[in-house]
Parts: sequence; structure tokens; C-alpha cells
Amino acid sequence: MTQASLFLVFHFVGMVGCIAMGPRHRIGLCCALGFFIGLAAFVFLALLLLATGIPYNSLTITVANAALVLVGLALIVRRGWPSKREIYVVTLWTVAFTVVSFPLAHFNLSLLARDSHMFVKLGRILGDDGMFADGMLSRLTEWGVFQPLAQSSAAFIKEEYLYGLAPQLAVCFAALFPLCLYHGLRAV
Repeated sequence: MTQASLFLVFHFVGMVGCIAMGPRHRIGLCCALGFFIGLAAFVFLALLLLATGIPYNSLTITVANAALVLVGLALIVRRGWPSKREIYVVTLWTVAFTVVSFPLAHFNLSLLARDSHMFVKLGRILGDDGMFADGMLSRLTEWGVFQPLAQSSAAFIKEEYLYGLAPQLAVCFAALFPLCLYHGLRAV
């Protein structure tokens, strides 16, 4: 698995969650939120596995994400399947997301500062150990939880770190902001 395919998984998990429980009739917004919600769901599930003592590895996090998708799909079926137009928008958005993700995740253009090195290092420890090592909780209270747990997913795709994460977040935010602005102004 590559970074781009991992980002596509995050996008898919988040998009299913948004369509199942979010603003499902604003399908473009569900698509734009997909990567953010999927990444947040991954971090939450990783934290849940680590906190409960369940081994944190590629199998357990895959099963947890698959369970989340199945619950989301069940809710979608219960609420009613999206229309053909909505499925077309989802398909188009996913293709565009994929096309944008591959170059962003292929070329390492990152410059790591001290903080970035710490996030990567903590993420690497979490991903490789699969549990909270001694002193890890105190480190996470100093540095935060989200970035290290997001970076820990690199251990499951055999990458040193997710150098494509920041550019992917930037591009996804660039797509999300005008949609949020549009829906916000329309509501006013």
C-alpha cells in the first residue's frame, strides 16, 4: 500500500461516515469532508486500540476501519441509498481526489522542523511498538495526540513517515473552504 492509497482509504471511510450520519443531501460537502473525517476516525480508532490494550497493528486497525465502514453502509441503506446524481458526484470527487493524491504522495517535498521530527518520531514509536511504551503518554501530553497517531499509520505501509500528509491536508482544505463558505452564505 502507498501513501496515496492510504489517503484514499481515509477519504472513503470519512465519506461513507458523512453520507451515513452527516450532511448527506449536501453530497459535495460530504466528499470534501471525507479525508478529514476519515483521518480523524483513524486517529480515534488508533487511540481506542492503544488505550484498551488491543494490539495496534495493520490487522486490528484495518478491521476497526472496516467495521466503521460497514456500520456506515448499514446506516446509508437504512436512510435510503443516494440518488444517481449523488453517486455520480461521489464518483467524480473520488476520481479527482485520487488523481490529486498520487503526485502529492509520490514526491517528498517536506522540510521537517524540530516539531515535525518529534511528531514523526512519536508516530514511528507508536506504529512500530503497537502499544503505549513507557513514557509515551507523558510525551503525547506534551506534543499532542493527533499528529503522532496520524503519522503512526506510516508503519503499516512501510514508509518512514507520511510526507504527503501536509500537502494532502492543504489541498483538501482548499476544496473544503469554498464549499463551506458557499453553504454558509446560502444558509444566511
